[in-house]
Amino acid sequence: MHIRTLTAHSSSLGAIFTAFIVVVCFLVWGQHALGATHQASIERDQYGVPHIYGETDADTAFGLAYAQAEDSWPIMEGSLPFFRGTAGLYEGQEGAQSDYLVKWLDLWGTLDRDYERVLSPEIRRYVEAFAEGFNAFT
Repeated sequence: MHIRTLTAHSSSLGAIFTAFIVVVCFLVWGQHALGATHQASIERDQYGVPHIYGETDADTAFGLAYAQAEDSWPIMEGSLPFFRGTAGLYEGQEGAQSDYLVKWLDLWGTLDRDYERVLSPEIRRYVEAFAEGFNAFT
């Protein structure tokens, strides 16, 4: 069994539920700072399945993001241009359609306006810890 403990000291963190969480993570990544330190242990069983343990739920969210990035980094990295509204630069016309929707729906403006108002402090802690785990991997 492969076991390791992760620690991150966060700094500036640069609809479908999964897509929403990813978008919020990227918003948090670029615009929020955390004063907390998150720790998690990731234990992989003989099949490579991660079992994530943390002292708090936010610590566990941190470990979950780290394990997801380990397992799916190319997919996660490849989605960045779509959420940033720059997919047309990489994907041509198909990506430009996505860029248009990001701008037309004012995705980033909506997140900037509603992040603290709509999400409870508890949910923001989880999302920010998840973003911190993602960034700890990069």
